[in-house]
Amino acid sequence: GVFGASQSNVCFTSANETAADETTFSDTGTFSGTPSTAYYPYTEGAADAAAVPVNIPAVQTYSDVTSVAAYDFKASSSAERQSDGSYRMRFRSMVTLLRLQIDLSAVSGLAADETLLSIGMTAGTGSLSGAFTCDLNNPDAGLTPVDAAATLTVDMAGRPALARCITPLSMLSRDSKHPPLW
Repeated sequence: GVFGASQSNVCFTSANETAADETTFSDTGTFSGTPSTAYYPYTEGAADAAAVPVNIPAVQTYSDVTSVAAYDFKASSSAERQSDGSYRMRFRSMVTLLRLQIDLSAVSGLAADETLLSIGMTAGTGSLSGAFTCDLNNPDAGLTPVDAAATLTVDMAGRPALARCITPLSMLSRDSKHPPLW
């Protein structure tokens, strides 16, 4: 979603099909003027650049890296005009990617058919999941909790066997006002 002086939340899309450090976004020709702020992924109905809704589900199903990518909220608070008339925006991640490594392969007595169903987490303070807003004009402020929770569950698709090392990923809030305390 891109915001400018006279337009709000115009949907831009990218042509890349795999993860990339850099990509080009374009709209359908409806955006005019100078972009000022932007965010990704797009949320229909986000009308205010100072309060873009961000949802981090309390239950996330992990199957591979792409299964949690939809929750990787990114924000940009500036646009640099390029010599060709395009604009360059640098996005920063507003959430935390949590990588867990579970290796019980050396545990004796573990049955070969034992599997991992889910991983539950609870923060002593702060928020891990729920509804937040992001002020694109001030991304340093972090996410603001609206209806946030201190819990997060990662359901494991395919129920991987515990006899091998498992490395699931999850996205959780980076609420700078109330960071999680484990």
